Amino acid sequence: MAKISTKTSTSTTSCSQKDISGLIAKKAYDLYVKSGCKAGRDLDNWVKAEKIVKAECCK
Repeated sequence: MAKISTKTSTSTTSCSQKDISGLIAKKAYDLYVKSGCKAGRDLDNWVKAEKIVKAECCK
């Protein structure tokens, strides 16, 4: 009789949601500074930062 594995797949990330939010905020600020502190790009910087951080954290 074949054995059935009962192991479940778990994520390898150790980032909590709070950690991720903080990293996104820091990255968004870094993008703001790198762009010359141009006002009005908050959402663009946040979305770009979110993509970067999630790609790095959720490998």
